[in-house]
Amino acid sequence: MGAQKNRLLTAWLALAAFATLAIACGSGSEQRSSSEPASSRPPARARQAADEGPPQDGGILRFGIDADSDGYNPVANNFALAGNLVASAIFEPLVVVNADRRLDPYLAESVTPNHEGTVWTIKARPGIKFHDGEPFNADAIKINIEQRVKSALSAVALEPVERVEKVDDMTVAVHMKRPWFGYDYTLAAQGGYMTSPKALLTPEGTLNPDFSKKPVGTGPFRFESWQPGNTVTVRKFDGYWQTGKPHLDGIDFVILPDSQSRARALEAGDVDAMVTEYPSDVKRFRDNPSYTQIEDVAGDEMVIMLNEGRPPFDNLNARLALAYATDKRAVIDGAFEGLPAPADQPFTESERWFVSDPGALPHDPQKAAEALERYKQETGEPTLRFELQGRPDQAAMMSILEQQWRELGIEVQITTLEQARYITNVVFGRYQAGIFRNFGYVHPDSNYIFWHSSTAKGVENLSINFTQTRVPELDAALDAARSSNDDALRKEQYAIVVRELNRTVPYIFLMHNVWAIVAKGEVHGLAAIQEVGFGRPDAKTWWNDLWLAPQ
Repeated sequence: MGAQKNRLLTAWLALAAFATLAIACGSGSEQRSSSEPASSRPPARARQAADEGPPQDGGILRFGIDADSDGYNPVANNFALAGNLVASAIFEPLVVVNADRRLDPYLAESVTPNHEGTVWTIKARPGIKFHDGEPFNADAIKINIEQRVKSALSAVALEPVERVEKVDDMTVAVHMKRPWFGYDYTLAAQGGYMTSPKALLTPEGTLNPDFSKKPVGTGPFRFESWQPGNTVTVRKFDGYWQTGKPHLDGIDFVILPDSQSRARALEAGDVDAMVTEYPSDVKRFRDNPSYTQIEDVAGDEMVIMLNEGRPPFDNLNARLALAYATDKRAVIDGAFEGLPAPADQPFTESERWFVSDPGALPHDPQKAAEALERYKQETGEPTLRFELQGRPDQAAMMSILEQQWRELGIEVQITTLEQARYITNVVFGRYQAGIFRNFGYVHPDSNYIFWHSSTAKGVENLSINFTQTRVPELDAALDAARSSNDDALRKEQYAIVVRELNRTVPYIFLMHNVWAIVAKGEVHGLAAIQEVGFGRPDAKTWWNDLWLAPQ
């Protein structure tokens, strides 16, 4: 029984990660708008392609990443940002998010909904083959989607999908149980990575367990080897469908979890480029002329999650007291070298879903004291006491928060846990307050499973609604937005969502995280990455554009 529970937990934890990677809101009928900003990012320091001359072919790029994955099967394995970087070199999505945060066709020639949003028609682009020579066609799309609907990794997120119908050799129709105009955005990330059915499945039709270690896609690079905790090696696919690409002969993804070790490896020439969110490195390399650095601040947010399913945060005044008592700027200055921008919602200012009047609660010790007094009167408790959980690398910010809250007489116990155990606690509701990163999505419907009451299963039950939030007004706005193909209506509904979150306080939004890619001078093509961003969980098709040249 214990083994079965562990397998189920692993699947649901992976589902939580998948939800952060795959689900978002939009429709295939949306058009690119050049008047909208691409994202909230600092100006690019990347050399522009016009200044670099024509790309040169050849060379192996050594790229430092911050984590390994439990495997590289997009149907079954958990991809954080590092895993997604690797997977994007091997696999490609049906559609891709462009610089305006809308969709362009990619492996699919088109993805379109019917008028009601209950049937999505997907047409495969002809002439594409997987790395094992298998054709990319309707059968491949159908099998990939059906496997995701059945997979524990994605079954809850894809619950609206009823069945997949093969229309002809290059076309499938995905039938929904109810309208879902956001389905196409699931196909721009891990949910849309196409795998070779021959390699993915056993002859009996079950998932091939070896696929995680030997992935097969359509991407510019084919998988060659994986040394867990060390290096993932991919090499140029000679049968790639995009003429003249990729420029690189291959990529060695060097796994360096320690941020300082990653920076030293770059300086020593052991890697040619790296990804980082470590504030000291972001600031240090930003002004170093020997390196090119690009930054993305339109990814995820750091929040304090408050568990409404158990005391003390089942009480609104307890949540209000903590929100008013939190000085975000002091946390950012004290633990993050002043680098990130404070957040009062899950959107940055230049995102089209940004809410100018979000109803955010300011840092106000007087209002915090008043809410704390109401909490004590309502509960009979002498003060507000709770445990704050987080990872060991978050200890500094947790200490700053504890000091802020203690000034009002709030008593806090800080507990740091390694990530796997901490996520277990979060999913089962075994926490009172916790530090978390989330909401790095292209469209707000990605948050449906985190905020809708249908996924709040109660403490000690597996829940993707981690805070056990149950707000009728929130549900109504999320449902209305998901059921509509009207962008203006959805924007109105998501504004309601943001205000309800700030009114009911399941989260205290702290900051917009900053990600950077730092590269040596011989790495070119980075302007393509800066244009579309890289801190989000959607597919990274820009590996095609990178090239190496002597400095």
